[in-house]
Amino acid sequence: MYQRTATQLARKPASKQGETEMNNSIQDLKQVEDYYGTTRRFGDSDATIYEIWEQGGAFNDSITPSTYSQEYRSHLGLKLKSLTEEGAIIFSIGCGNGFVEGDLVQAKRRVLAIDFNDEAVALSRKKGVDAYTADFFELEPGALAGVKSIYADGLLGHLFHPELELKPTFEKLKELNLESGTTLVFSNDSPRDPEALFAAHDKVDGFWFISRDYLRDALTEAGFKIEESYYFPYTRPISGLRNRTLCVALVP
Repeated sequence: MYQRTATQLARKPASKQGETEMNNSIQDLKQVEDYYGTTRRFGDSDATIYEIWEQGGAFNDSITPSTYSQEYRSHLGLKLKSLTEEGAIIFSIGCGNGFVEGDLVQAKRRVLAIDFNDEAVALSRKKGVDAYTADFFELEPGALAGVKSIYADGLLGHLFHPELELKPTFEKLKELNLESGTTLVFSNDSPRDPEALFAAHDKVDGFWFISRDYLRDALTEAGFKIEESYYFPYTRPISGLRNRTLCVALVP
């Protein structure tokens, strides 16, 4: 079943004009590819965001907590291990560099992952993650059969739409016919304004900060059962102390 599931995730060729009508209304995929694929000066060489993050570094305030904050990386790994048993399948959507995912492989979980960026997939595979280049919105119903936990770190900030918000994302999750009891683990930076439910990133076009209360209520409205909803504090190199929204929910 595991290999069959992985085969289903291969990304279908897309035209240069873009992806599906749904995707065009939610996410500018070219914008995402440009942000992560553009090389930037880092030390004595040029590097992509992924290459910088792979070294645990930062580009201005841009970091991934799973490499920049050991406490965060440990917390997420322990959280996912506490929700699954050895041999369980964990599915990561938007795996990026795959550090938490690689730790879970070492902890004897079977980690399947997708990312839209080929570079992210290659880096995750080097850590033993069964990663594939794929678009979340192109997954077929039943593609996640047997998955016990879904993990998405920073993905929701890319999929958030100022008018549709996260409704299309959660509707897509429900279309995948996830098994009852499957856990959903979402993580995303929260707005700097503690009163804001969500806010656009002032440096990264198309990315949104999402508050704990907003995510909890949006998941509840979509029909999922909230198990945990809280903030994990960590620091960024320029903006300093930040709150990371974390939410664990169950498929009913």
